[in-house]
Amino acid sequence: LTPQASRFATEYSDPLHPLCKRKIEVELSKDGRTTIAHFSGTDVGAKGSGVMAGCSAEEIKEYKLRDWSFDGSILGEVISVGDGVHEGRWDKDGIRW
Repeated sequence: LTPQASRFATEYSDPLHPLCKRKIEVELSKDGRTTIAHFSGTDVGAKGSGVMAGCSAEEIKEYKLRDWSFDGSILGEVISVGDGVHEGRWDKDGIRW
């Protein structure tokens, strides 16, 4: 992996979902041509419900906790899933979504 791609591998906080887990793992594709970003974490509420809440004990009790994961790619300074939502750019010392 290049140093530019490796810096995306991290656990981070999401201000829209306080206390929920967020993690990005990075690896090269089997053919070595693409840098893959594996996103994973937790949210509350059913998938697609649009619940904008955190993962406090009270919110988990009300909405139920769920795990999620999906893959994207890294090209230079940009990390993207290709959906127009989960896209970011490296900005000095972190990802600006």
